[in-house]
Amino acid sequence: MVCFFHLHLQKYQKLVLLSQLKFQLRIHPDDRARVRDAEQLALRSGGHYAAEFRFADEQGLYHWLLSRGRILERDPDTGKVVMVAGTHVDIEDLKHIESDLRSATHEAEAANLAKARFISSMSHELRTPLNAILGFAQLMELDS
Repeated sequence: MVCFFHLHLQKYQKLVLLSQLKFQLRIHPDDRARVRDAEQLALRSGGHYAAEFRFADEQGLYHWLLSRGRILERDPDTGKVVMVAGTHVDIEDLKHIESDLRSATHEAEAANLAKARFISSMSHELRTPLNAILGFAQLMELDS
């Protein structure tokens, strides 16, 4: 089986012809099992395929790709897949934005926690002397 892979990564566009094995070897080792499972599920169910994974370019640098496809045709006698269509989209920028957003969310949560602790502490620190002042004011009022 041969994969036609249209590689469109950031600043260049190139048509690359890869065998299925070479394609699989370019997938990041941590993502291979998940991609293989998604492919197998699509083959068994006859449905659509979708996976996000890191894929190595010719220089060995990994880029995040969103791969989507579906089975178009099966051999009527054997049921084997004859034709598949799909796309690979570079989602590297999207992954960086997601990471930045997660970091900003963690920082905002930490700042909110610090603010809550500060307000709680200041509330306690202000209440204690104010209680004494209010107590003395009530004593002075009773004396008058």
